[in-house]
Amino acid sequence: MLHIMVVDDEAPIRDWLVYCIQKCEAASSVTSAVNGEEAYRRILEQKPNVVFTDIRMPGMDGLELMSKVRDILPFTVFIILTNYAEFSYAKQAISLGAREYILKSEMRSSDIQRIVAEIAATTAKIRSEKVHDVLQDGVVDLNLIQKQRTAVGNFEQPGAVAAFWQRQGLRPGQPYLAFCVANDSSLDLRRQMVALASASRAPFSAAAMVQEHLYLLLQCPEAEALRGYALDTEAALGECRLPAGVSALCTDIGQLIRVLGEAAAAQEACFFTGGGVVPYSAIHGLPPIDREAAHARKQEVLRLLARRQVEEARGALRAWFALFGMVGADDVRWAVDTVNRMVISMEDWYYQFVTPPADGWEPPHSFTACRSRCSAMLEQVLRERRSRHSRPIETALNYIHAHYAQPISMAEVAAQLYRSPEHFSRQFKEEVGENFSSYLTRYRLERAQELLQTTDLPVASVAVQTGYTTPGYFSRLYKKYKGVSPEAERRGSKS
Repeated sequence: MLHIMVVDDEAPIRDWLVYCIQKCEAASSVTSAVNGEEAYRRILEQKPNVVFTDIRMPGMDGLELMSKVRDILPFTVFIILTNYAEFSYAKQAISLGAREYILKSEMRSSDIQRIVAEIAATTAKIRSEKVHDVLQDGVVDLNLIQKQRTAVGNFEQPGAVAAFWQRQGLRPGQPYLAFCVANDSSLDLRRQMVALASASRAPFSAAAMVQEHLYLLLQCPEAEALRGYALDTEAALGECRLPAGVSALCTDIGQLIRVLGEAAAAQEACFFTGGGVVPYSAIHGLPPIDREAAHARKQEVLRLLARRQVEEARGALRAWFALFGMVGADDVRWAVDTVNRMVISMEDWYYQFVTPPADGWEPPHSFTACRSRCSAMLEQVLRERRSRHSRPIETALNYIHAHYAQPISMAEVAAQLYRSPEHFSRQFKEEVGENFSSYLTRYRLERAQELLQTTDLPVASVAVQTGYTTPGYFSRLYKKYKGVSPEAERRGSKS
């Protein structure tokens, strides 16, 4: 049975989802939250199995919520709901581990029930196979152990970690270290790590798994001998093409959690090195990144892009990437997330001008790849300059041109583009040079001028065909903008 949470700032959608989920046999309880901040607090308290969340909300959005929860509750399943069909949102949602990405305009009650049933079935299968798939292959699953405290002891109790590892063969007072690789959830990778542990000549070796990371633990009575075994392991990881981090040597097995953290931080630094094995000593003690300056420079890049100052944005982007030349242990997780978010923001802007590739892009797995991706997007837009306007505004203009004779409004057009009226109004004026109502009026009157000059339609008919139901108002507006009355315009065209 599943505990499910619904997060959406729109009450009708939130209430409808709760109603649909309550009818699912696999749902034991359903709770809701009105925004990301409230949802984050409740998720930490309630620990739901599944979260349906809107992607765009004031304050903390759905993607940020996923990212924060992922670090604490990695097995929580997220379903992303949105009115925004852009490729980049779906891509980032999937990269953060979303199970599905659903457009609100297309979701049905049957879809919700199907998703809940599938998650329930998958969860049951994982529970039944997890011990066999993981522990049978020799991997010590610390997540599972922490949940089975009756069998192992409470890890939160003083000395519990040391006691457990002593039972596994790790000896107190002897130097040990940990290698870390990112777990891709494949059984083959876990078996590979077990094989590496088994092949090690170190007196003690074991493979362990914690959340999204796999570890190799090595211990030897002599520090120099342990360093030799570590070099052998490093070479083996290189042959397997597994980017890894390695902790500093430690002798206190009660500090194992800290050692694992060192190895994980070093592994994440592989994002910036491009692979290989990164020692924790290489990133420990490096000066911190000025996060406020990084944020300010990122906003400057995005402002320049919004203003179509692409040349200026190119220089600002280079300066922004230069901030990440040396990333210390305390900054590495934040830096990886920040660089990937910049790529997503750039793609969001890029896809306003260029149609996404039919088969998509492979997500960049390194700092160099991210930097190259962003530079390539800028260069392509500079080369092609496909449109005077972004795709949303081009779509809006086409809509006006096709429906100007009808009583259309800015709110109606914004809704067609899944944008708020405020956001659409700002973007329209920035790109077109005048506000929506002014452009619509000018376009209607230009069409009216064409009809007056090329047809014999009565002025009242011209007014109706250009979106004005009151001939008197049409005549006053025409004279105000064109300087002559509709009748005078017609006489002038025939003289």
